[in-house]
Amino acid sequence: MNKLKSTIKKAALAFALAGLAGFLIVALTKTAYPDPFFVWLTPISLAAVFISLGLYAVYWLMELVVLVKKKEWGLVAGQLLIGALVCFMILRKIR
Repeated sequence: MNKLKSTIKKAALAFALAGLAGFLIVALTKTAYPDPFFVWLTPISLAAVFISLGLYAVYWLMELVVLVKKKEWGLVAGQLLIGALVCFMILRKIR
């Protein structure tokens, strides 16, 4: 499981960097909507960032499972509280 966690974390970082690099390239070239470069690169970058967020969520859940197996209940409660607060803040901004 350690190797899987490491692979997931590296993949999440790679997707995040690829997505941010794509957005940076679009911003630095100052392209706008009708340009094909913008039309192709922006959705790809956005997808890479969202894939990264999903992978980080999976990694966080795997860390949580490890803490439960070690019976670190204080850390489990803290992690769940922080996760709930982040979700609450995001959902509050959406509304």
